[in-house]
This record gives sequence, structure tokens and C-alpha cells, in this order.
Amino acid sequence: MLSIENMSIQYQREAPVVQDFSLNIEKGEIVGIVGESGSGKTSVIRGVMGLLPSGGAVTQGDIVFNGSSVIKYSKTQWNQVRGSKISMIFQDSGMMINPVRKIGSQFVEYIRYHEKVSKREAWDRSIDMLEKMRLSACENIMHSYSFELSGGMRQRVGIAMAMTFQPQLLLADEPTSALDATTQAQIVHQMLELREEFHTGIVIVTHNLGVAAYMADKIVVMKDGKIVDMGDREYILKNSGSEYTKKLLDCVPSLEGERYV
Repeated sequence: MLSIENMSIQYQREAPVVQDFSLNIEKGEIVGIVGESGSGKTSVIRGVMGLLPSGGAVTQGDIVFNGSSVIKYSKTQWNQVRGSKISMIFQDSGMMINPVRKIGSQFVEYIRYHEKVSKREAWDRSIDMLEKMRLSACENIMHSYSFELSGGMRQRVGIAMAMTFQPQLLLADEPTSALDATTQAQIVHQMLELREEFHTGIVIVTHNLGVAAYMADKIVVMKDGKIVDMGDREYILKNSGSEYTKKLLDCVPSLEGERYV
């Protein structure tokens, strides 16, 4: 479904923040990208989404989605793909929601941008997606501003919007890091349910190796813009020969001597 081939990313004339990154993702597969802050994790998925900040560019390699190079996509092609075939969840979905417009207004506009449906149909579809995220009082949420919702509710709204068109690929940038432990667990379970229901491939960027270990079929470990380790969950957690991976594992908290990764 997605093939990243020797990708390098650079911001203006500075040193590359990502170097020779390669990864293949199959339909319905969950891949976790882990590493410390500044390791290049977020730049990887922003590169895939074509959303690198100003001055950022893929300077080497290719990104192939369903047999087509997204590097060569026009603005029109990106508009056809983003939100429908590839979606993204940000660290705090409240950041991507306009604070001066109500949730319902934005959700309806988002749906009608991609499909020619009436406002009533778009409204009903929005409610349906919020309910799938196990949110209650969805009509009230639609009439609310983002600042009136808790962090967990905002995140569910963001996931609901991202999954509206049942994308083939979901990119999640630290989707649980701003949440308390209970809400983190709920978001993780809901993302797993989305994979089961829609067969969506998921790339989750996280500094939390515990989250990656729980969710991912494959784990990629990054340091200083490079892949230093990669493998399935069993290999990374129990058989990795990488000293850096072992250090990351040692940072996972233990309870009475027992570790949960």
C-alpha cells in the first residue's frame, strides 16, 4: 500500500533531519515509529502527507502510495487524497480545529468539501462518526467550540473526522501524549477497533514504546534522523541487538520489578 524508498528530508540548507528512511506498509498493518524528541519521527509522516513545514522538502528518495509517487502530486491530486485516502491525527486535535467555529460547522464543511451531499446528510454522518468514537451527547458536541471539550473528547473528534471517509492509511502523530493514562488507553483501543472495522493501515509516531509495543505489528526505532532498528514486536522487545533500543526499553517504567513491554 505504502512504500517509502530511501527518503531524506531537509529544511532549507540545514543538515538532513531524516536520512535514507525506507519502510513498506501493507493494508491493515500497524507500524509504530519510536525515538526521542528530534529523531525525525514527525518529519517522516509529514513527508508522507505532503505537509512539511515551510522550507522543508523531500530531497532524496520516493514515497509510493498505491503504485503512485506522491512526490509528484499536484495540489489537485493532494486534495483528492488527503482526508479521503490518507488522513492524519495530530498530537492535540484541538490544534487543527478552528477555536472560533463550532465543531458541527467544521465537520459538515469537511464532509461537503470531499463529497457532494446536503448539509443535513453531512450533519447526520458527523453524528454517526462521533458515536462510533463512543462519544455521548453528540448533538451537544456538534454545537460546541473546541475549548469547551476535554482533551480526550477533542482527540476523539479529530479521529472521527480523520476516519470519516474510511481512509486506507491513517497517520497518527503522538495521538496519546497529551492525555491522561485512562484516556490514552481508550484512544489506543479505539484506533485498534478502527483497524479491525475498516482494515486501515496505521502509522503511529510516539515516544512511548509501551504504546507502540501494545499496538504495532512492526516497530521502527529512529535516532538522529536514521533508522537504527526495525522488526516485528517480538524481535524489538525480546531479541533486538541494538543498544539504543535496549536503552529505550530500560526507560519504560516498571511496577514492583515487573515491566509491561
